[in-house]
Amino acid sequence: VGSHNGIKTSRAPMTEYWVSQAKHWCEYCKIFINGSKPSIAFHENGRKHKETVEFFLREMRKRGREKRADQHELDKEIAKIERTAKAAFEQKDGGRGERANQAPVTGDRASRLAELERKITEAKLLSRGGGGGGGGGGGVDALPPGWRMLSNPDGKVYYMNESTGEMSWDKP
Repeated sequence: VGSHNGIKTSRAPMTEYWVSQAKHWCEYCKIFINGSKPSIAFHENGRKHKETVEFFLREMRKRGREKRADQHELDKEIAKIERTAKAAFEQKDGGRGERANQAPVTGDRASRLAELERKITEAKLLSRGGGGGGGGGGGVDALPPGWRMLSNPDGKVYYMNESTGEMSWDKP
């Protein structure tokens, strides 16, 4: 008991105050339930909760199957692109096979895909550049020995002499 300006006050501690009870959020049913163990157990043993959990698991298995099927299709498509690029590269290489063994082996799928796309683009340039012109001579415009047809990042074709290092935009 204390006094303040002549007024007596009592400093008794508060005996009651409101405390919210803990709530439990059910991830499957998307509802709050009472946080006590019996309430949680009663909810989890209920028919509606069990049906919801079973539906969730069924959907998860279905999504997993679809994801595996999509991945399988993607792998098949990449293998097809790799075979096409390899065939085009071997055709361009003349069957020597020396450069095919020197190709970098990378585990990164994105870099492998970029490399394959570059090879396919190069093969398309070769087929477009090799069969388009010509007149009445040999049908396919062959490059002189030591010269290679390359393309820059913009897709423009240029020619390089491997022995001298000379580069030209015009066909030698």
